[in-house]
Amino acid sequence: MEFSRDVILDFSYEEVFDVWAWSDVHSVNPPSSSKTSRALGDRSGRFKLYVGQSRWALVEVNARKILGTGSMEHAKFRQKSVNVNGANFLFEVDGGAIQIKDAGAGYWLNGEGHKTAARHMNLVGRLDSTVSESDFVIQSQETTTIETVFLGGAGIPLQTYEKSSIVISVKGFAVGQGGTSVWTKSFEDLIGLQISGEGLLQSGGGWIGGGFGVGGALKGALFATVMNSLTTRTHNDCYFRFVYPGVEGTFQVLSHTPRDLEIALSGVKNWIETRRIDTTVTPQSNQGLTTVEQIERLHQLVEKGILSKTEFEKEKSKLLGLN
Repeated sequence: MEFSRDVILDFSYEEVFDVWAWSDVHSVNPPSSSKTSRALGDRSGRFKLYVGQSRWALVEVNARKILGTGSMEHAKFRQKSVNVNGANFLFEVDGGAIQIKDAGAGYWLNGEGHKTAARHMNLVGRLDSTVSESDFVIQSQETTTIETVFLGGAGIPLQTYEKSSIVISVKGFAVGQGGTSVWTKSFEDLIGLQISGEGLLQSGGGWIGGGFGVGGALKGALFATVMNSLTTRTHNDCYFRFVYPGVEGTFQVLSHTPRDLEIALSGVKNWIETRRIDTTVTPQSNQGLTTVEQIERLHQLVEKGILSKTEFEKEKSKLLGLN
């Protein structure tokens, strides 16, 4: 993917970070930054880290030069500090670290946005390393991160009632928990998914102020306003469930309403719906077709992403009378 006039990366990147400095990164030349290289504490955007699902690259933008590149397989992000000016975190790779700066307060002030970005990239990298390039993908599904609580299931080695991050990419699901426990699964054998809940619900509040006379009414109104602000709570009622043969997981969703989650998972949902329609083949539709023609038809469904490789082999075996 091209990012400047003269420099081309040999991978598609998903995140771009401003870099302050780096040290002891063996795949980068020079392996450490210094005041001489004017990288230390640089806020000009001169150095940037490009990160994809499987690879990363450190780039000197002004010089249009790639300083180093490597695999995401053993790389990870780690929080360093958070303050009113933004969040700092480290990209640890090759025994060293690249220091990154994300400016701005608000969402980043509490570090949650920063933590989500770190979890997102770590899980995407892990998903890429456990699901090979040749495996089934859904090209229309955009990569998204969902913050959840794992409620339980079967065949998933996660702790129940613990916060979990789910990354959905073109390849499948990656579920992380506690920064260490990661479970991944390709879309290939996905049977179905469910999104339910009523969305944002409010509880508490309902206070009405009163009192005798104008002064009493004003005091009552102020009291009601204060009490409503203290007692009103917003709760996100949203649940997500996916099912595979012998595997299922149910999660309470913290970061998305049901409507937002429907949009975020539109690629997977459309694939399931399309597969359901196109694989419902009536006996009449195959009349007059030879066995070879029927197998070719099934192969076309695989190429369109409607049938998985496993489903294709099962249907082919039936046509050939092998089971």
